Amino acid sequence: MWTRHASGVLSADVPVVGEGLGVWPPVGAVAVDVGGVYERLAGVGLEYGPVFQGVRAAWRRGDEVFAEVALGEEQRAEAGR
Repeated sequence: MWTRHASGVLSADVPVVGEGLGVWPPVGAVAVDVGGVYERLAGVGLEYGPVFQGVRAAWRRGDEVFAEVALGEEQRAEAGR
């Protein structure tokens, strides 16, 4: 059995607002400090290379987490492959 942990949209165009997300950040969501997030994850054994370190901002609303994630400049040119 599969469990969905996240969903998203990938696009080179203007960001697409997901279902029920007519306002960004979502109404009632509280900003989460993402500074040092990758260092904290590494501290518990989850290490990500530079291509997978794209979290720019995050918000929490109850059990939901919303994030803005982007490729670094170096990876954008290769993203179409």
